[in-house]
Amino acid sequence: MSLNGGHKPFEYETAMDADMDRIKHAKHVDATDAEVAALEKLRAGEQVILTGDSDRRYLLGAIRATADCTKCHGVREGTLLGAFRYPLVAVAIAQNAKGAATDLPLLQRAQR
Repeated sequence: MSLNGGHKPFEYETAMDADMDRIKHAKHVDATDAEVAALEKLRAGEQVILTGDSDRRYLLGAIRATADCTKCHGVREGTLLGAFRYPLVAVAIAQNAKGAATDLPLLQRAQR
């Protein structure tokens, strides 16, 4: 997620393995109200926040400026630059024919 210099935060709609060229040209999807609230907690110093709604849950992880980031971004070290959004996937445990436990994904990658 990008904080976009003070404007409403957004997510880049990309594949999980997108490189910077793809990210630069990716569609922007506005952050939800829950994600905006979670970003405020990250700004306040939290590193990881559980967020979402009753249908989808996510972990948002802080991306903070290191010493190498400060010159180009014009911020102090430790400033929140953005966040990674990790969808949580529900999994059920079932027994296979031999009685061994196996994972059965209930949801594929969380969709917006």
